[in-house]
Amino acid sequence: ITIETGDPKAIPRVDLKRQERINLLLRIQMFLMRYYILIALFIIGILISYSYFSIYPINTIFFKYGHPSDINLKENDLLTKVEFIDIKLKGPEAITFDKNGSLFTGLRNGLIVRVDPDGHVEKIIRTGDEVDDHICDDESKWNLAVPPCGRPFGLRMKPNSNYLYVADSFYGIIKINVIEKTKQIILHSNDTRFGNRPLKSPEDLDIEGDDIYFVDSTDKHSLNEAIEDIIFSYPSGRLFRYNEKLDQLDLLLDHLYFPNGVQLTPKKDALLINEFSYARIIKYFVEGDMKGKSEVFIELPGLSDAIRLTELDTLLFINPSVIMNIWPKYGLVVEYDMNGNILKSWHDKTGKKVKFTTNAVLHDKKLYLGSYTGDKIAIVNY
Repeated sequence: ITIETGDPKAIPRVDLKRQERINLLLRIQMFLMRYYILIALFIIGILISYSYFSIYPINTIFFKYGHPSDINLKENDLLTKVEFIDIKLKGPEAITFDKNGSLFTGLRNGLIVRVDPDGHVEKIIRTGDEVDDHICDDESKWNLAVPPCGRPFGLRMKPNSNYLYVADSFYGIIKINVIEKTKQIILHSNDTRFGNRPLKSPEDLDIEGDDIYFVDSTDKHSLNEAIEDIIFSYPSGRLFRYNEKLDQLDLLLDHLYFPNGVQLTPKKDALLINEFSYARIIKYFVEGDMKGKSEVFIELPGLSDAIRLTELDTLLFINPSVIMNIWPKYGLVVEYDMNGNILKSWHDKTGKKVKFTTNAVLHDKKLYLGSYTGDKIAIVNY
């Protein structure tokens, strides 16, 4: 065919849209040829993820309750009227008192300490390895899979004794003589009786006679990776009973949603377990006609941490103030009766005075508040 270049009508027209489609198909083909292995792996990953999240779906509990002031709790500023014991050491997570009224707490650097009202700190012992303090005070070491210093969480003094029982997130259940300053790991996280599900994050415990009840928040991740369990609400937590005298271990409840608090009821016939990811309290019966069964005890007004019984047979719960900057900053302590009715609440609407509270203990008509990240123990009038 002879084409005269001077005649524009004789120039073959190109269908630009069609050509764009062809070019796109060619680019896709080249991409597939070059990256087919990566694409295959990506597709496999999607299939695995679909299977995984069909078992452990993303939970919306973070947004279930909204701001704590939305519920039937009268706002106040009681949580802003606080005094502080400045211990200058980070992470007094849990608080307990011995028979003489001495305060004990566990720190992020693995130390168990006795704290005087003026802030003087006496070292008792470290739950992990006895290494130099400067190593354990190095925050970069806290993100190791198993920090050598340990991380004590739940604390309980055995009544009328010098023994402090500790749930350490990395090492298991530890018994400490606070006078002799000695320790014994009575149930290690890697005890063979746990089989292929070793303890990953023991969080809290309670004691009745020779029985130690404790919760393991997750069997999937250690403390430093447990945020995934919280976000996706994996039902991988467990409740155990360990009889120290008989050296007998029993699994009582499985598939709990990040349990991080446990408390015996006043009658000792049941346990209350805080499911952090579901903002609720489960009641598990250890005696009576309901023995071995469980039920929902309370739907909480927000994500909570440890549970503690007062000498008035009431229950104290903590809202940790802020979770990963998702939850609004709001400090909250709530007191319930044993029927699940709210009796009293302490509020800090800004969450600035008491940050990331984790534990509330009533002692001598005052509330003592622990903190996961702070370096002070807050005291509020009851």
